[in-house]
Amino acid sequence: MAVYRTVYTTFWQDDFILSLTSTEKFFYLYLMTNSKTNICGIYELPKSVAMMETGLPLIKITELLTKFEKEYHRVVCSKITNEIVVTNWLKYNGNPSPKVQKAIQIAFENVKDKSLINFTYGNIQNDTVSKKNDTVSKNIEGVSPSDCSMFSDNDTVSDTVPVIVPSSKTDYKPIIESWNQIIELAHIDCIEHKRLEHVKTRIEEKGFDRFLQMIENVKVSPFLLGKIKDKDGKAFKATFDWCILPNNFQKILDGNYIEEENDKNEKGKRPAALTKIYGERY
Repeated sequence: MAVYRTVYTTFWQDDFILSLTSTEKFFYLYLMTNSKTNICGIYELPKSVAMMETGLPLIKITELLTKFEKEYHRVVCSKITNEIVVTNWLKYNGNPSPKVQKAIQIAFENVKDKSLINFTYGNIQNDTVSKKNDTVSKNIEGVSPSDCSMFSDNDTVSDTVPVIVPSSKTDYKPIIESWNQIIELAHIDCIEHKRLEHVKTRIEEKGFDRFLQMIENVKVSPFLLGKIKDKDGKAFKATFDWCILPNNFQKILDGNYIEEENDKNEKGKRPAALTKIYGERY
């Protein structure tokens, strides 16, 4: 039986995809559809195979893998086992079908570096799946097309797939690292307690990608970075906890606080748009 991978038409309108170069788009698509992928999105990808299938030189493949891991946080690579996990796998290949879920559990058993599972699936307790008299276990990819959206053109299926949110603070490492790249603002060293509740809720509402996009919007906002002073010479500086509050999060995501520094007038005051925002504060 042939094995298929989903590429929804909305893939091309995703904000992250639109921000990539043509080579990066091709490579990201390759990471989700290449011959080494499996149903759980955690697999070994020899660079020699990637070279043969993409036609890209070794140096370029190494460069792209590093960029997608360190800068874009879309993959995590295990230096021990040479496995990779596509952290956004569930967005394009998630499905609540019991048969698919069982097949994913079986695929987990073949993952050598178990820590990779957490980056996409959270702290899931991997139930032991009996392989006796189990038709799915005989062929992990042998799931009926009617059971799984990754074999279907039915886009409505993906809309019903629940978002699996990481539950361990180590799963939020990409968020912590991205935020701590902002040298102008106070850094964070953990996501737990009330902060964890807000982070989980924002991810459930908008998705992990959009959460990272919120942080990227903070990075280019002179206002949130404290570079714009009011008439009393004071400047507002955002904090992580302020940014993850519902109203603030949405405003940042919408780009309400993004203003170019050269938009300030000659007296160094904020432009009218920011004056209005600054007055509202929240």
